[in-house]
Amino acid sequence: MQRPTLATFRRQFPSEAMGVCQSDPMVRNYCNDAQERLLMDPLCPEEGFWGGWVTLTLTGSVSNGSAYVTCPREIGRLIVTAVCQQPIHIRNGFYEYLNYGRGMYPKSCGKNCNAVFEAYERDNVFTLADLQSTAQTVRLYPTDARDSGRRVLLQGEDANAQVVLTTDPISGKSAPGEYISLKFPFVDSANQYTKITGIQKDGTWGNVQFFQVDPATLTELPLSVMEPNEGSASYRRYLVSGIPNLQACCNATLGTVQLTAQGRLDFIPVENETDYLTIPNVPALVEEAMSIRFSRMDATEASTQSTLHHAKALNLLNGQIEVYLGKQNAAIGIPLFGSQKMRASFR
Repeated sequence: MQRPTLATFRRQFPSEAMGVCQSDPMVRNYCNDAQERLLMDPLCPEEGFWGGWVTLTLTGSVSNGSAYVTCPREIGRLIVTAVCQQPIHIRNGFYEYLNYGRGMYPKSCGKNCNAVFEAYERDNVFTLADLQSTAQTVRLYPTDARDSGRRVLLQGEDANAQVVLTTDPISGKSAPGEYISLKFPFVDSANQYTKITGIQKDGTWGNVQFFQVDPATLTELPLSVMEPNEGSASYRRYLVSGIPNLQACCNATLGTVQLTAQGRLDFIPVENETDYLTIPNVPALVEEAMSIRFSRMDATEASTQSTLHHAKALNLLNGQIEVYLGKQNAAIGIPLFGSQKMRASFR
């Protein structure tokens, strides 16, 4: 199967039914809106629709039997994961607060506490690597000369654990963060940071690389990277606890652990004609686009038509899963009744 692009969607866009020319920028907006709505639909399978998951390998540094791993931008969450070829459970952020449960992780005594070999969801983070324990200068490297002058808003706490503030150029009022204008070969932040609480970036032509620099030793370590169309940074993070003694299969280098996982893709808007669609089913996206159009109309039958086209989109997506995974042996579950579970009726 060839993965469709925005150009594929545009070629099949029904201009006569939608009242929008194929060359109109609104076609891209319809495509993005349709993808996001279908990905968030309660009838979407747990693993996502066909083409909505990928296999990836994540590496984390082990400390006292635990390791943190951070997912790249395109991963909405991990579905299943394995360490040392052994599948482990992924617990959500509420699991550790259960009454009479095992409590919070990581535990100071690590695997010696009989910690369970599991993964736990953590809050989203804003950089792909952690800041060092001492205050660090953040250094930004643009990769395209055309990005000189583009701005990055870096938010966080300074060396005194105080929130760094700036003046918002629109409201003229105080706002959290420090504006940094990109320039070659690099530019340093005016403040030193002990904590990063957010990064926002103008649209750029190339990637922007972030490094942390120790003011005392001038040691430079990787911190993060943002893609051209990435406006704000936010990445899913997990803690793996109870890691047994590292074996050769577990660590690429001493003190690290590798996770193999299936990750569900997150919604990323398409901008260029060559951008791949998160949902590789153009007929379903066209039906959802028509549903969106009717949902915005103030007409008697508009709501009914919107519901019908949305149902057609879901049917096409579920049919695509059956085509590629089969009807009998599919390993994913489709909630046919949504939150309203089928139950027996006794009279």
